[in-house]
Parts: sequence; C-alpha cells; structure tokens
Amino acid sequence: MARIKVIVRGTNVYQYKGQLRVSDMNYGNHLGNDKVLSLFHECRLSWMKTINYDELNFYGKALIQHDALINYKSEGLYGDLFNIKLYIDDIDSKSFDFYYQIINITSDQDMAIGKTGMTFYDYDLQKITDAPIPFIEKFRV
Repeated sequence: MARIKVIVRGTNVYQYKGQLRVSDMNYGNHLGNDKVLSLFHECRLSWMKTINYDELNFYGKALIQHDALINYKSEGLYGDLFNIKLYIDDIDSKSFDFYYQIINITSDQDMAIGKTGMTFYDYDLQKITDAPIPFIEKFRV
C-alpha cells in the first residue's frame, strides 16, 4: 500500500509543551487521531499569540488551511508530557506549510509528525491573496 510520508523540515519557530488530557483519549485509551490535528492547531495559535497575530490577522492577512497530513508514530497515554516543535517551510507567493513534530517527553518517542498547508486569504474579497512581503522576507530562506 502506498503511504504518504511527512518529512519535517524548515525553520523552527516555536515549541509548545503540554500534557495529554483525558479528553484527548479515544476508546483505546490512547491519544485519538483527531486530537493530533487539534494539538497542531493549538500549537500554531499559541505561537501566533506570542508574535501578536492570529489566523484572521497574520501579517495583515487571514489564513485558511488547505490541507493536512499526519504520520502517527507511537501512542500517547493520559498524563504523558509532550513537546511540539513547529516549523515553517515551502513558502510561495500565496501559501506556506507548517510542519509539526510531537515528541512524547514521557517515553522519549515521536508520537506524530505532520504538516498543514496554509493559504493567505482576504475575507472581504472572498479570495486567495498574495503572501505579505514582511512574512516572505522574514521566513523565506
């Protein structure tokens, strides 16, 4: 069976630490697959808050998520401590990718790696827009 493999890359911009909650668990008593995407979202919003932005105002433009990929590596259990490393890469004229690595601090293993593709969007015009120049200048290497 063909598999899509995520390779985490880019500029490391942030680390988010937390502890798995009971609400993160599924019926198998480990981290639910749907909760991984929520942890990615929490991580990137936490980072944006530290630089005084959010998804409706990121360098003066809104962001919409156009895709998501996740590779699950090991289980996470209730109470496990984790660290999410956040990276930015693949910047083009209208979009970029966030990459994530969730490390289970308790077991010292990767729980998941993934990416979310983000596109700059103008809600007033209801259309995709160009990436802001200050964003490109700061993160394109």
